[in-house]
Amino acid sequence: MAQQTPIRAIKEARKMADEHGMLVIEKAGRFLLYRKLPHRNVYIGFRSDIEAFRRFVEACAYPKQKEARH
Repeated sequence: MAQQTPIRAIKEARKMADEHGMLVIEKAGRFLLYRKLPHRNVYIGFRSDIEAFRRFVEACAYPKQKEARH
């Protein structure tokens, strides 16, 4: 995948997070990810690098399903 601009990467991360019930906060040079819940937001994790953060949001939004063992 080609390297994205930081602005595009954060826009994609925010859009993906919003579509999957999550919230992105930028604080002190870090990007924090929260899950939106009715009573409070739950912290999931953070990344300092925007490209790593976008991949992190994608992994949280589209988790790989484990195969059922027979």
